[in-house]
Amino acid sequence: MVRANAGGVSPDSEQKRLEALYRFGILGPDPEPSLDRVTRLAAAVMGAPIALLSFEDKDRHWFKSRFGTSMTETPRDTSFCHHAMLGKTCFTVEDTHLDERFAQNPIVTGAPFVRTYAGAPIITPNGDALGTLCVLFDKVTPLGDQQLSALTDLAQLVVEELNLREMARDSLAAHTAQRDALSAARQSEAFLESVAGVAGVGGWEMDLNDM
Repeated sequence: MVRANAGGVSPDSEQKRLEALYRFGILGPDPEPSLDRVTRLAAAVMGAPIALLSFEDKDRHWFKSRFGTSMTETPRDTSFCHHAMLGKTCFTVEDTHLDERFAQNPIVTGAPFVRTYAGAPIITPNGDALGTLCVLFDKVTPLGDQQLSALTDLAQLVVEELNLREMARDSLAAHTAQRDALSAARQSEAFLESVAGVAGVGGWEMDLNDM
């Protein structure tokens, strides 16, 4: 069984989507505790052996955070998560063996032998789909609406985390720019005072007062 809603990524918005992804600066390999907590929670809430926080680059899905697997990425053209990003709510495949799109997928026919998949898209307030928060099962596992709603809520927490980071970076950049501008103004003021002294401006003022 497959459940999904249409919408999300389109060819026309791909460049804008990638720019948003790179702006957030989340593709590096370093682990991040706040994101790792989300994948652990997703696995616990869904009762899943594997949970992944995936971001879609030009030609791959990069697993920024992972629980229960050592996989770091999959090709974009064979990714379950690419399908999940086409919607605005959870995308599920209850039995991969019965879905011709996934039956021969490398992670279905080989480790970790995915049988059931559920993924909630990571969508920014501007509508850019960056990736998914997903869970994988190695046996057919029916999922209820409450579980899928919880997965969607956790995906939204990722969006809020990314937005807070961006706001913090913008605030720091604004503060740095203000500090640099003030420093430049003080240097300029000191330079002008120095030039005025060398040029004898004060002497001219005395001469004018004597006239």
